[in-house]
Amino acid sequence: MASKPKFSEAGILEQYRIALDNVAYVLGWKFLYR
Repeated sequence: MASKPKFSEAGILEQYRIALDNVAYVLGWKFLYR
């Protein structure tokens, strides 16, 4: 049971990091077009 929360936390952090990368990518394109 102790391993499950840790694994879940790692997965959430990874998804959060990917989402931030996508947001930064989109913002970068908006700045380039502007």
